[in-house]
Amino acid sequence: MRLEVRWPAGVRLESLEAGRLAVFLDDTCAIVEPLAAHPDDPDAWVRAYLVRDVPTVWNVTILGRQEGVTDLGWPAVVLRTRITHGDRLIEQRLSVVYRMLEYFAAVSVRVPGDRMPAVEPLWLAALRTARPDWRVDDAICVHELLGGLT
Repeated sequence: MRLEVRWPAGVRLESLEAGRLAVFLDDTCAIVEPLAAHPDDPDAWVRAYLVRDVPTVWNVTILGRQEGVTDLGWPAVVLRTRITHGDRLIEQRLSVVYRMLEYFAAVSVRVPGDRMPAVEPLWLAALRTARPDWRVDDAICVHELLGGLT
């Protein structure tokens, strides 16, 4: 199961470990997390997600949080963060956490320096198209679903 998004033209996709996907466009990169079971503590999951892949000596500041829905009505939370090291701006992130039935999915767009205002509308438009893709890579047959009973 994965998140399906209509990406802007010209992106380059690269598969990462643990079912993650990197989406490159110019000097920006979106990291797409696979669908995962809804966590027991969603707020803790989101806090941990926002600092994922950030060195502990860097600072993560949440600039904003906005509740919304995708074009198809899936609940989504848009989070804007700034990552700094001392006085130096490293990158800004536009993260969207989706709730799709009993699953969570997330995408984090990483933008170097202060370029977020220039690229945010394009990325937001794409991230609003997100929807779940319930297909799995493993074949499942009725025999397996019935635990081998015939």
